[in-house]
Amino acid sequence: ALCPLARKQKAWSKYTFTCLFGRHILRDATIAVALTGEERRDLSSMGIPPNKVRVIPFGVNFPVSQELPKKGTFRERYSIGSDERIILFLGRVTRKKGPDLLINVFSKLAEQLGGLRLVMAGPTDSGYLAFLRKLAKDKKIEDRVLFTGLIVGKKKLSAYVDADVFVLPSYSEGLPVAVLEACANGLPVVVTDGCNMPEVAEYGAGCVVRRNEKEIQNALFTFLKDGKTKTEIGKNGRKMVREKFTWSIVTEQFEELYREISSSAPHLI
Repeated sequence: ALCPLARKQKAWSKYTFTCLFGRHILRDATIAVALTGEERRDLSSMGIPPNKVRVIPFGVNFPVSQELPKKGTFRERYSIGSDERIILFLGRVTRKKGPDLLINVFSKLAEQLGGLRLVMAGPTDSGYLAFLRKLAKDKKIEDRVLFTGLIVGKKKLSAYVDADVFVLPSYSEGLPVAVLEACANGLPVVVTDGCNMPEVAEYGAGCVVRRNEKEIQNALFTFLKDGKTKTEIGKNGRKMVREKFTWSIVTEQFEELYREISSSAPHLI
């Protein structure tokens, strides 16, 4: 786990930059764009008036069914049985994102439910990967944890298609694109409150929990145990992305913002 001192040092560095440079950079801005409500609150704390801040998120491509890899492609590539349920973590495998916590949770879930596989897809440095492999070995689940390294394009899509649930037990995020991609592909998601994704709870697209092993374990257990619930929540996630996070929606928001700025201050355009 990321030690409290390391988290404090990172927070202090960010705070120092904000005080010394951030306020001056933003002072004369016509409009500041934040990715999330949390970023908007950060900007407010820097003295940026609320009427000068807009929240416009990242966008993702909404998957078209005929372009998706055939179901079972990912399982076949990595020799995962059709009867195994896949818990997917996808992103940079760093301490900040809590993969060690997830391995602890998975070891307990594996005692509750048979036929589980934890897939950690994403790049990591060799030293931390060795630590995680040893942790899995110590928990006696090394044969149930798969580290794929970086996967992109069709390989990444095939992971979403074959997974049963997506999880991101992160300490902090800006706006995690992998969560949006998982929801767009109909996966229920389990995210921590540090992921800054309240929309997941609002739409019923999954569970937002604290960085607490028991809460994460309970949420994953629910989705893995009840296939009907999983399917319904997957539909909610697709609706969430379709209504708030596709590139067409994001583009419309930026176009509207530019129109607003040009009409109120034409000399700036």
